[in-house]
Amino acid sequence: LARRLRHQDLVMVIGPSGSGKTSLVFAGLLPRLAADAWEVRSLRPGADPMGALAGALAEPPPPGRRLLLVVDQLEEVFAQAPARERDRFLAELARLREASGHRLLLTMRADFYGDLMGSALWPLTEAERLELTPLRDERLREAITGPAATVDVFVEPALVERLLTDAAAEPGVLPLLQE
Repeated sequence: LARRLRHQDLVMVIGPSGSGKTSLVFAGLLPRLAADAWEVRSLRPGADPMGALAGALAEPPPPGRRLLLVVDQLEEVFAQAPARERDRFLAELARLREASGHRLLLTMRADFYGDLMGSALWPLTEAERLELTPLRDERLREAITGPAATVDVFVEPALVERLLTDAAAEPGVLPLLQE
């Protein structure tokens, strides 16, 4: 993801609900970019996407820093915003995509893929899309035990097994496990 952002103006992280899109970006990628020369601004579009965008871009990035605009849960623009506002917002993202020195990182639930295909942001190349699948087996185990281990917390093996069993067939499992 970091490599793609160095070479592309836009990267979209797409996956089903609960697949870890937001966690990947905010807990995985952004801490790794902290040492680089990125000025990170983030927003969730909600019902007023243009207002959210104006707030995120209210100040120019400091000299010598590249702007990374993170739009988390892009699907909100399709589900909550009036059509006119949605179209203005997506057109503005498309304009920012073309502006030099800007990078866009978007997250979106996969069930809104059709809406994206009819928007000003389409087409997206294969390299501009990072598609996530739900965690299973060892990757899910690591999502449970890994964060605890980083703060020297031990999770009982029986609890881990119970969580894995309970979560195995549940859609959108990561937010449930986090809770």
